[in-house]
Amino acid sequence: AVFLAGVPLLVLLLRAFAHSSSESVSRYQEAQGRIAATLVETLDGAATVAAAGTVDRERARALGPLAELGSHGRQMWHVYGRAMVGSGILAPLLVTAVLAAGGLRLAADAVTVGDLLAAARYCVLAAGVGAFAGRLDALVRGRAAAGRLTDVLSLPAVRHGTRPLPPPAGDGARGRLELRNVAVSRNGRAVLDGIDLVVPGGATVAVVGRSGSGKSVLAAVAGRLDDPERGEVLLDGVPLRDLDRTTLRAEVGYAFERPALFGPTVGSAVAFGPYEPPHGEVTAAARAAGADDFVRRLPDGYA
Repeated sequence: AVFLAGVPLLVLLLRAFAHSSSESVSRYQEAQGRIAATLVETLDGAATVAAAGTVDRERARALGPLAELGSHGRQMWHVYGRAMVGSGILAPLLVTAVLAAGGLRLAADAVTVGDLLAAARYCVLAAGVGAFAGRLDALVRGRAAAGRLTDVLSLPAVRHGTRPLPPPAGDGARGRLELRNVAVSRNGRAVLDGIDLVVPGGATVAVVGRSGSGKSVLAAVAGRLDDPERGEVLLDGVPLRDLDRTTLRAEVGYAFERPALFGPTVGSAVAFGPYEPPHGEVTAAARAAGADDFVRRLPDGYA
């Protein structure tokens, strides 16, 4: 009876440990992932960071989640330590209680020496369940990691259409961008709501606003890096959802605020894309961006 009462307590202790540590392990891994992602991004763009002189800013950005990581780590190890201490105390108590009860029964000739020995061995086996705390911790970590992967894998794939862009109008103008009643929200807050915008082909438009006002989101939906929750975005009268992927990416280009240099040379960085352009196109692109002159003045030029 003592054995049957003690083993469920040990199992419940380990189950409580698994339940309590799941949340802290998941949050610890999320913070750890943000730090790792920022470090990888910064290292990949190390040349850009050095050229811009933003080392201190990047360091602060990478170490920003460190306090949160430490907090969740301490909570995680506190739960683990409490489970180890609990199982370490309960297991010997269980063995002692069984041996004491069995000894009293043996003194009263209610059990044999063989029965007591068997009970003691069973008790030692049950006490070994407490040693599973370490392996259970590994399982909890694995389950938390699998949950994060599941969140990513469950994201719906971006579906593209099959329509091409129509031929240019009579005046040859192309690139008319139109947003109709576009709405986008983030974390339950409306970032864009009922946006109507028309940008004629060939026009230069700057969107100005305070941080968090939705400028980046507007740029993202304009090229279908993100889809609006309501409304539609059209390029030359064709909804972006209906355009085939090749046409969309050929017509819409982005220059992000945090560029990373790809490849070992300036030429390879300019030429980065789905296909390798000839050198003439690389220099033409640099010339159009006003970069050709200073690139040629570099010691290695485009090479």
